[in-house]
Amino acid sequence: MPVSLPANRGLLVTSAHPETPVARAGIQAGDLIVYFNGRPTPSPLEFRREIEKCVPGRMIALEVWRSGIVQTTQVKVGKEIFNRHWNLKFGLLISPHFDLWPFDDGINLFGVVGIKTDSNRYDLVGVEGQYLRETAPDSSIQMPLQETTQVTLLPFSVGSSIRVERQEAIP
Repeated sequence: MPVSLPANRGLLVTSAHPETPVARAGIQAGDLIVYFNGRPTPSPLEFRREIEKCVPGRMIALEVWRSGIVQTTQVKVGKEIFNRHWNLKFGLLISPHFDLWPFDDGINLFGVVGIKTDSNRYDLVGVEGQYLRETAPDSSIQMPLQETTQVTLLPFSVGSSIRVERQEAIP
C-alpha cells in the first residue's frame, strides 16, 4: 500500500476493458480502489459479493488512488452473463483419496463414489492471481468457476459448472 494512504488495503485494478462499468467511470489499470461506498475496500471476494448484491444500473461510489491522489468516482453497476456447462465422464477414476467428512468439500470414496459442490466465487487468475501470490502467499488461487457440482458413481461422473462469460455495462 502507498504510504500516503490512510487505508490499510485496496484492490489493484489490473485491467479495465473499454466497455466495462469501471472503464466508463474513468478507472484505469494501475488504479487502487481504497473505499467502496465510503467503507474500506473489502477483500476481492467480499468486494465481488457486495457488487453482486447491487441491482444493475445502481450507482456506487469508489474512492480510487492514482499517482498519489485519491478521487471519488461514481460507477454504474453492470451485469454479468453466466453460462452453465455440463459434463459427463465415463471410466475408472480410482483415487487413493478417502474422505467421508461432507462439511468441508464433499464426499470422496477412492474416486468410486463422490459428491462435491462449491458455490464460492473464484476470480483470482492471471495478473490478479500473481498479485495475490506475491502479497498473500498462503492464499489459494482457484480457477474462475462460479459454482460447481460433481457427482461420481463408478463408472460415471456427472457435473455442472457456471462461469461468467462476459460483463456488460448498463447504458
